[in-house]
Amino acid sequence: QPIGGLGAGYQGDNITLTSSGDMLWPVWTDNSSGIYQIWTSPVPIPPGPNPVDEPGTLPAGYALEQNYPNPFNPSTVIRFTLPRAEDVKLSVQDLAGKTVATLVSGRLPAGEHAAVFTADGARVGSGIYICRLVTPAYRQIRKMIFIK
Repeated sequence: QPIGGLGAGYQGDNITLTSSGDMLWPVWTDNSSGIYQIWTSPVPIPPGPNPVDEPGTLPAGYALEQNYPNPFNPSTVIRFTLPRAEDVKLSVQDLAGKTVATLVSGRLPAGEHAAVFTADGARVGSGIYICRLVTPAYRQIRKMIFIK
């Protein structure tokens, strides 16, 4: 009797599906000859997006977030996003425009990034500082408050 009672000409039942590396291995049985046989045929798994590459996971635009915590003592985290890989400069300046720290200077990949500014290491006094993000296509500033 054919598998599953489906009559003559029935070609088999898929009984399992497994994978190994970049191959998918479906396994099925067949008794069209009157003898139960187990068959498998490897199927290559095509490359596809992984969760970090899916649309929507990379930022659609630039952003420089407000540092956290703010006010801060002695350090704060500055987060920013880039929609594509490019040269970036992230610096901290006093209100007179003098650079007190350069946190990032170089090429970064697209995505979310973070830098830590430690005021004690920069030997600065309490006050308002400017965080400046500059790329060839984008410029943004945020005010930060350091309290000793």
